[in-house]
Amino acid sequence: MSRQFHRIARGVVGVVTALLLTGTAAFAADYPSHPVRMIIPFGPGGSTDLVGRFIAPVFEQKTGQRLIIENKGGADSIIGTMEVVHAKPDGYTILLTSSSYVVNSVTHASIPYAPFKDLVPVSLLASGPLVLVVHKSLGVTTVPGLIAYLKAHPGEVPYASGGSGSPPHLGAELFSMVTGTKMIHVPYKGSGPAATAVAGGQVKLMFAGFSEAQPFVKSGQLIPLAITSPKRSVAYPGVPTLTELGLGKVDAGTYWGVLAPRGTPPEIVNELSKDLAAYVNAPEVRSKLEALGYETIGTTPEAYDKEMHAEVDRWGPVVKAIGLQVK
Repeated sequence: MSRQFHRIARGVVGVVTALLLTGTAAFAADYPSHPVRMIIPFGPGGSTDLVGRFIAPVFEQKTGQRLIIENKGGADSIIGTMEVVHAKPDGYTILLTSSSYVVNSVTHASIPYAPFKDLVPVSLLASGPLVLVVHKSLGVTTVPGLIAYLKAHPGEVPYASGGSGSPPHLGAELFSMVTGTKMIHVPYKGSGPAATAVAGGQVKLMFAGFSEAQPFVKSGQLIPLAITSPKRSVAYPGVPTLTELGLGKVDAGTYWGVLAPRGTPPEIVNELSKDLAAYVNAPEVRSKLEALGYETIGTTPEAYDKEMHAEVDRWGPVVKAIGLQVK
């Protein structure tokens, strides 16, 4: 081929590339131009759901577009996650999930998505510890009392979680390993339904998110025994920490973050990351989350990616030691 042909070809490629980049930049500048779907892969009423619903009004006020919350619980958060994996990568379908998103890769024998490939991190929004609660019918009011009861009834006491591999599940299994006790796992489609089941007495205890447990603690249906953070929480000021009780190894908090389908334009990911960080730290959102004992964060995509890798490194050895494997 002639040199002239190569020069023409390079020119055409340059023009096309410039047009594509210009189009992407213009698209990002107009984002969002219509409502955004936020898929939550858990049932309504849980911590993840609350984080999304606290942010939604601020998102709508700032952008003029609706943030539509859709709960798609089931299969240990995999059903809702896969809907976002297969969504169009245009920034209009995003996932708000917990640390279960990456922990599933070490607790399950196989999952239908690759955590670090199929979705891209946008922003880590908030984090929080768990509270160990028991139903009042169990007749225990302290952690030592619970341990004694569990040892007297090995393999008989059911505990709830928001799904296999969820923070409440891992927290309970780690508690069992550290204390030498054994319980029966009863998974639900999210921590909200799980806490409701414990409050109703169908299941006897749970490592719950603060927001799920709080209404039932106030009503007297659930008794809080301890929290998993190193320091006491303003949400449960009279409740001791597991660290105080000599069980600091049971460190099982959780976090919530937003991810987008692979292929979403970086300009949109970065813009959405900055906006979400601002929204979660807006006074009206931060005050609500802090009242529940949660910490607002708001990070870059890179920082969220680093935290996800750290979570896998953290729980991998624990899952192996427990011998936990969900098929």
